[in-house]
Amino acid sequence: MNLAVLLAAAAAAAVPAHRAQPYLTAQTSAFGALIEGAGVDSLGRLYAVHYNASTAAVGRVFPAQELFYADRARPAAWFNGVRFGGGAALLADVRGHRVARVRDMGAFSHAETRCHDAAMLQPNDLALAHSTGRLFLSGMNYTRDSAVGSGDLWTCDARGVATRLGLFHRTNGIELSFDERTLYLSEAENKGGAVVAN
Repeated sequence: MNLAVLLAAAAAAAVPAHRAQPYLTAQTSAFGALIEGAGVDSLGRLYAVHYNASTAAVGRVFPAQELFYADRARPAAWFNGVRFGGGAALLADVRGHRVARVRDMGAFSHAETRCHDAAMLQPNDLALAHSTGRLFLSGMNYTRDSAVGSGDLWTCDARGVATRLGLFHRTNGIELSFDERTLYLSEAENKGGAVVAN
């Protein structure tokens, strides 16, 4: 047995195996079929979009399911992603081509626009650089046959100025490394409704 195999075996033995159990099911969920965009606040509470099957509502998933924020001023809003930072919740609004900021943590009665640009495809998902307040946004226009421009990447600085960084095939998930030096962006190419490249 060589050293690499011994190290791998030792590492595997040190990592406990866990069996995942569903936390929410269709029968126990207060969220609709479009639940996604999960985000965790500084206290470890989990949130997701599509609370009570409303695209304009975000709910707390854990420790208990409850309404976090509903955009009553813009009932046509379609929240698709949630991030927390700087004492605020940041919500990606697909239909509004904006990121909403909910600052009154506790009342959740009103949101302001953190950044907006009508040329954004959505935004679909967002990542936050906590050290600077800079946001990174992915967006997509889902079509059977994607092309460059079916997805985009934007950034919003701390003042709310939005800048497009690039056009891609269909973009979706986005994340920033913990040290904020690497941005990860998923991209897929569709042909005839099937994904042919990632």
